[in-house]
Amino acid sequence: MLKRWELGNGDWCNGQIMEALKAGYNLVERELIGHRYEDTSEVMSILQFLRQLEGGENLPRRLKVTGLDRLMATMDDLELIHGILYEAAERLFRRSPVILLPVDKLTMDAELKMYWRNKEIRLRPLFGNRIQPEAVGYFYSPFNIP
Repeated sequence: MLKRWELGNGDWCNGQIMEALKAGYNLVERELIGHRYEDTSEVMSILQFLRQLEGGENLPRRLKVTGLDRLMATMDDLELIHGILYEAAERLFRRSPVILLPVDKLTMDAELKMYWRNKEIRLRPLFGNRIQPEAVGYFYSPFNIP
């Protein structure tokens, strides 16, 4: 049996190993958080997150940002959100926080998508070509989005 210090990148949860998330944007299906992927106790709404980014405020090193799926599903134009993330990219890269973005469902066909209340939401308009599937239920994007 492996001991915790032999496992490297991961934590124990109910006798199972949870995968650690990387610095950047981690979109993870809600049902996997705290089971397959680590959770964090610091929680902030997407609107608070965007306000803090716009204001140049420092963020916690590990942060769960809720409501991205709902916000994207209800907006016609994501240019404002994209602009805020784009402008904050260098500052976020230097600080390297882990941003956990819980979502209902992630899928991949011709492009990467998420769902909120059965509404399909394309991810490329916000994250560009930087978002990549890491595993089933987990997509990742670094901070430097185009």
